[in-house]
Amino acid sequence: MAATLDADHAKDVLLPLFEHEPEDLRRVVLETIRSWRQACDLLVWLQEVARLPQSSRGLVPSVDQEDARLALHNLATQAAAPAAAGIAALKDYVGRAVSRLPGTAWADPSTGPVYRLLQKRCFPNGKLSSPGFDPAEHDRGPTALTFDIRQYGVELTFTPISPVAPNHSGGVGSLLGSLRTTNRILRVDDNWQKARAEGEVTRPIWADDFGQDQYGPWATIRVKSIVQRLRWIPAGRFRMGSPDSEEGRWDNEGPVHEVVISQGYWLFDTPCTQGLWEAVMSANPSRFKDPRRPVENVSWVDVGAFLKRANEKVAGLELTLPTEAQWEYACRAGTTTSTYTGDVMVVGRFNAPGLDAIAWYGGNSGREYDLEEGEDSSEWPNKQYLDARAGTRVVGSKLANGWGLYDMLGNVLEWCCDGQRPYVFGSVVDPVGSTEVDTDRVVRGSGWRNIAWCVRAAFRWAHAQDFRDDMHGFRCLISGEIEPARAQTAVSVRDRGAEPGPGMEMSGGAVAIMLSEARSDRFALSSALNVRIRSDLDDLILERSIQPRWATAIGRDRLGLWAEFEVRGNEHSVVTQRLRWIPAGRFRMGSPDSEEGRWDDEGPVHEVVISQGYWLFDTPCTQGLWEAVMSANPSRFKDPRRPVENVSWVDVGAFLKRANEKVAGLELTLPTEAQWEYACRAGTTTSTYTGDIEIVGENNAPGLDAIAWYGGNSGREYDLEEGEEMLSWTEKQYLDARAGTRVVGSKLANGWGLYDMLGNVWEWCRDGQRVYTGGSVADPIGPGEAGTDRVIRGGGWDGPARYARAAYRTAYAPSIRDGYLGFRCFSGQ
Repeated sequence: MAATLDADHAKDVLLPLFEHEPEDLRRVVLETIRSWRQACDLLVWLQEVARLPQSSRGLVPSVDQEDARLALHNLATQAAAPAAAGIAALKDYVGRAVSRLPGTAWADPSTGPVYRLLQKRCFPNGKLSSPGFDPAEHDRGPTALTFDIRQYGVELTFTPISPVAPNHSGGVGSLLGSLRTTNRILRVDDNWQKARAEGEVTRPIWADDFGQDQYGPWATIRVKSIVQRLRWIPAGRFRMGSPDSEEGRWDNEGPVHEVVISQGYWLFDTPCTQGLWEAVMSANPSRFKDPRRPVENVSWVDVGAFLKRANEKVAGLELTLPTEAQWEYACRAGTTTSTYTGDVMVVGRFNAPGLDAIAWYGGNSGREYDLEEGEDSSEWPNKQYLDARAGTRVVGSKLANGWGLYDMLGNVLEWCCDGQRPYVFGSVVDPVGSTEVDTDRVVRGSGWRNIAWCVRAAFRWAHAQDFRDDMHGFRCLISGEIEPARAQTAVSVRDRGAEPGPGMEMSGGAVAIMLSEARSDRFALSSALNVRIRSDLDDLILERSIQPRWATAIGRDRLGLWAEFEVRGNEHSVVTQRLRWIPAGRFRMGSPDSEEGRWDDEGPVHEVVISQGYWLFDTPCTQGLWEAVMSANPSRFKDPRRPVENVSWVDVGAFLKRANEKVAGLELTLPTEAQWEYACRAGTTTSTYTGDIEIVGENNAPGLDAIAWYGGNSGREYDLEEGEEMLSWTEKQYLDARAGTRVVGSKLANGWGLYDMLGNVWEWCRDGQRVYTGGSVADPIGPGEAGTDRVIRGGGWDGPARYARAAYRTAYAPSIRDGYLGFRCFSGQ
């Protein structure tokens, strides 16, 4: 009887354990395996060698390593030859070999490219996947094809979209997003975070050493004899800022809002030490001299000089400082509390026992202090420990956070690359504060003499760029290595997806599929929380999550996912508002020169990537909802079912604040102009979401009649006593006498379930008008300075036909009110 170990167990469990054994023992084990395999084909031993991590592979005799490399190259040559002989045997070997290879084998520069060539030659349609499989490495086609990804029950469907008349609003199932490809090969990972760590974070060119441990990937740089470790910080999203209830909170830490970090990066695992500074700069400005302690007494300008010189000393190194958002994301390491070990109770100005394990601050930085140079701390009040002198401490001597970063709180404040930005509600991608010359720069993390209330992940401050003192240091960032031609978007399955059924697991963790140009392909959803789908051009992440905290109901229909919240008004009335989920994706913003009714500021047409999905009111805000929140109704055309109007952008801000206070977890804001147009178009490219319209008169476009209340039809069977006299309006579609707003939702919705996106009332947007330019842009936002005119979109009940187009844009002063100005709300949650 014969038996063998499970291949996945050997790769995922036994190999990592083997790496921790003493070198002498590993050498004996490898020699035993080599002797055992001598009677077998060379390729069997090759598999054993290729599976080994680099440190253990060095224990294999060099002649065997060279034989293994030669055998690999011979196989690759054979596979690349026309009508390769023995291709069936090759397929058998590659199929067995790659299924057992760890990510390190694919990342190894001597073997990885050859394995990929073998896979490409033996499995040209991508039928076999591996940690190193990448659709971009297969031959590309001449043109990009677009496929809609929809969920139908427990299946994903991939539907080709016609390039002649693209329409993303049809099809079976709920739209999750769209994806482009030239070769129709996709890789689907049902555990993309694990795959990212094992298969994609490869050894950087600047790294002196590289590896992985319980915290994830790490790499080191070396300058002279000084070694600095960096940790890989994966892309993701987090809640930035602090809630009103957090002890020690400052007003500039709110509102709490979602931030998306779209790209991973490397970060020093400790503040920069004096040893590293001196190795680079040949001087040490610090007060508390010790090469193991953090460098301090350095200004933001000084740090800039350090970065420049360090990058010159190490080939391929591109050190910079993190943005404030990158810093807080890394500090939190997936947590939401005031520190990365939980919320802390402050019992005195310098006394918070919960900080003792993780941070050097004013309450403990004198504990067993070991330098002659120290700050007299004897009179600091309410200290955790009654010591007489204090200062910085050796880096890394407190507990790390969940991503392996030390001293993110305490020891020294850390400079960031940007200035402070004002926080606003809503989701934002990779935010950067002001970088204007002479702008004060953010410092984060608190220092050795700070009070306890400052030692929190959300605490933020800023100083002049030339400011120095003995509590200011820094840590460095290196951007992750990505393919610039590939766009990455993230969309949530929570919204448009049903829970998967049992038994629908994807085998192997990652699979490859070949799409058809002529029909829809189906793929079974896994039960994983995250699914990543990659093509040669795009990268789409599907994330499953639960019903939003603010929602009283959630469901799915033929138009996608919806959720509702309730607000209690006067006399025990309850007003319900429905929102629709808008999936992440890309669209063509603006109008072409040929579009009827076009204005010059609508061009040039350009690609916009919306990198995160969001919730949007399915109608303009009604008078009923406004009154339930504000206890008043400013509208001219009174009816709780009609849109609220006669509200300024400033008024809307007051509404948002009060609504968010009334409903737990609600964080309403306004959409940006780009988010508004993307939602309005719902995947279409024509002037309206039902097609292009013919304008036969100033107020006459019959194609609008089914979808919009505008100047040509807003008086049709008008039902209020209060109405605008419209007899003098020219070239009307219908010859009515009075007009005004109409009941929301009484025209056809667009493909994503949104009503009145065109007509009824103009809708305020969050930002001002930006100037359009050619080229692709991700999540654009117009100017937001105080007093800036704000965009209004969609046209109104009194507007000419040419205004009721998806691309039409104008802007008003934020204080303007009128009977045609309303809004709809956005939520990133």
